[in-house]
Amino acid sequence: MSPGLLQTILLALTSLALLVLLGVIGYQRLAIRTARRGREDIDREEHRVFDFLHGLGETLVTNASHREIYKAIGTGVKGVIESCGSTLYIWEQKKNELAPKYLSPDCTPLIPLPDHVTKDKKNKKAIGSYTRLVPIPRGSGTIGKAFACKKPRNIADLASEPDLDSSCQRGIPAMIAPLTYGETDLGVLIVTAKLGDPPFNTHAFELFRSVAEQSAFALGNALAHQQAAEKHRIDKEIRAASEIQQILLPSAPPEISGYSLAGENVPASIVSGDYYDFIEIDEHHLGIAIADVSGKGIPASLVTAMCRATLRLCARENRSPAEVVSTMNRHLFPDLREDMFITLAYLVLDHRTGDITLARAGHDPPYHFVAATGELREIRPKGMGIGLDAGSVFDRVTEEASFRLEEGDALFLFTDGINEALDKNGDEFGLPALENIITSTASTGAEGMINAVLAAVHQHVGFHPQSDDITLIALEKR
Repeated sequence: MSPGLLQTILLALTSLALLVLLGVIGYQRLAIRTARRGREDIDREEHRVFDFLHGLGETLVTNASHREIYKAIGTGVKGVIESCGSTLYIWEQKKNELAPKYLSPDCTPLIPLPDHVTKDKKNKKAIGSYTRLVPIPRGSGTIGKAFACKKPRNIADLASEPDLDSSCQRGIPAMIAPLTYGETDLGVLIVTAKLGDPPFNTHAFELFRSVAEQSAFALGNALAHQQAAEKHRIDKEIRAASEIQQILLPSAPPEISGYSLAGENVPASIVSGDYYDFIEIDEHHLGIAIADVSGKGIPASLVTAMCRATLRLCARENRSPAEVVSTMNRHLFPDLREDMFITLAYLVLDHRTGDITLARAGHDPPYHFVAATGELREIRPKGMGIGLDAGSVFDRVTEEASFRLEEGDALFLFTDGINEALDKNGDEFGLPALENIITSTASTGAEGMINAVLAAVHQHVGFHPQSDDITLIALEKR
C-alpha cells in the first residue's frame, strides 16, 4: 500500500471519528438541554401545585365562605393543569342534585346546550349564565354519570359524549373527576382545554386526579369544620334557651303558712317541653299548674313559653280553673301545629280553708292522699288537651273537681315522664310504684315526697338515657 493511500485512509478514519465525537457531544448537549427543560418543567409544576395547596390552605384558615372555597378550588386546579377553564359542581343533598358553584369564564360546559344559547356568538356570557342555572341529577349526562360511578375520566373530544353535540363542544378535550371525602359524595371537578389543543396526556390526567383528591380532602375538612362550628353555635343558643327557660320556671315555691309546697323539672335534653308554675291570684288564692307539651326539644320549649305567658294572662283575678283552661285553648289553638297539643292540670287553692278546684286538660290525674284513711285518690275531672279543638267541644267536655285538703293530706301532680321512665330492659317505672312512694312519704313534706320519687325513678332507670321530661309538684297541708 502506498504511503499516499495510507495517509488518505487515516485522514478519513480521523474525520469519521471526529464526526462521531462531535455527534456524541452534540447529542449529550441536546440531552442535557432536554433534561434541563424537563427539570424546569417539573419545578414549574411543583411550584404550581405548591401555590394551589398554599392558597387553598390560606382560604381554609381564614374560615372563608363556601363561595370563596369553591373559587379557590376552581381557579387553583385551572392553574395547576394550565387548562383553559374549570368548573366545580357541589352535591346538594336536600335537593338531590349537583349545582354549579364555580365556572371560569372560558370553561366549555359539559351539559347539553340549546340552540338559542349557542347561536348568539357575540354574547359570550350567555352560555355561562345558562350553565349556572342548570342543576344535574345523579346519573344524568356526562357529569351526573361520572358522579354516580365515582370514576375520573379523560375525554379527548367532548363531541364523543352522547349528550354533548353543540358546535362549541366539538374538538374540546376535558377531564372530569368526582370529589369524595370518606363515604361522603361532595361534587364534581372539571377542566377543559381550548379548541385546537391536543387531548390531555397521561401525566396531566394523573396530576388532575391528584389535585381533585386534594381538593376533595380540603373541601370535606372545610365542610366538617363549618358544620362543627354551626353545631357549636346552635348548642350555645340552645344552652342560652335553656337558661331562659329555667328563669321562666319558679325559682322557689311561695311560702304559705300551714302548707309545704315544692316543684321540680328534670329535662330529658337541654330544654324541656314540661312546665310548672305558681301564680298568686289574690291574697288568699294560689294557682298551681303543671303542663306537658307533645314532643321534646326546641319546638316543645317554645310552646311551653307560650303556655306560660297565656296562663298567667288568663289566670288574673279568675278563680275558675275551667274558665282559665278554656280561655287558654282559644288563644293557643290558632298558633299550634296540627301535630302539637298541651296537656295541663290547673288548680286554685284557697289556703285559708284548704279548698281546691281543679280542671284537667287531658293531663294525668293528680293524686290526693287522705291522711285520715290512708287512701290515695285520683282526681279525674273530664277534659281534653289544649290545641285539639278550636273551642266548642273543648268547652263542653271541660269539668271542674272540688275537694278539700285536711291536715296531713297531700296532693301530688306529675308528668308522664315519671311513670313511663324506662330501664335498660324497656320496663316502665309504672303508676303502682309511684303510688306506693306517695303513700309512704306523704308525711315527710313536699320536698320529701319529690326527693323520694326522683330517687326511685333514678334507681329504676340506672344508666339508661332519660327518654322524656320529668316534672312534679307536691303540696302538703300541715
